[in-house]
Amino acid sequence: MGLYWEDPVLAPNFGYPQSTSKSTFESVLDRLIDYLKRTHQNMVIYPVVWYNAALYRDSVEYSPIKYIRAMQTRFHPPRFHRMMARRFSQEGVDFLPMIRNWRLPSIEPWVKNPKEILSGVASEYINTVTATGEVLTPSNHHEPPMLNCIHPRVKRAFKVLLAEIMDQIGQEPSVKGIALFTTIHSSYGFGTLDVSYDDYTMHLFSKETGINLPIPDGPVQDRFKKWYKWLRSKWWNRWIAWRKEKQT
Repeated sequence: MGLYWEDPVLAPNFGYPQSTSKSTFESVLDRLIDYLKRTHQNMVIYPVVWYNAALYRDSVEYSPIKYIRAMQTRFHPPRFHRMMARRFSQEGVDFLPMIRNWRLPSIEPWVKNPKEILSGVASEYINTVTATGEVLTPSNHHEPPMLNCIHPRVKRAFKVLLAEIMDQIGQEPSVKGIALFTTIHSSYGFGTLDVSYDDYTMHLFSKETGINLPIPDGPVQDRFKKWYKWLRSKWWNRWIAWRKEKQT
């Protein structure tokens, strides 16, 4: 039994809303440990990557601008995840650092403008595209993600991030793994069958299945919704099976 934080508000929860000092955070951890012991709990799940960037400073996915915008008064010491992992090891508490993200700074240059994608000008992009031909640029709560989880750049960025976290704190006995916040808007999958009908995904489906991808007639910006209709009419079960395989 333990405590789960969806948002990084540990310090405000324990009486220190605005300080970023190491000593203050140690006091926060003191109070947290006291609470865990009093209530007989032995696990903490806490975000270390949140929405648009990593929250700890020594990360390839850390962005000062995104950090300040996101955190407001919920700041943390630069390497708070190390402090948490070390203290939890001392106290016999299991720790699952959590990734809950919509974007990652390292791959931001490949999130392209919808007009560039629709017109075919963008030769490479990592956006998802809906069945109606909408190119997603933001991610929002309870809506499909904008990052294409099977694109090589996205997959590579996640692998680097996972390795980075474990390289930094994985040697601590408290760290039992990494928690991935997984819901419709998470970046580890497509969320729903309404996405992704983008160029990369459709051409990869054609290449790996041997099914010829039709060249839609009419305006180039209509290709995505026409591909969706083509799949629905001829290859829907094959498409679903292929998507499942690519996301596992």
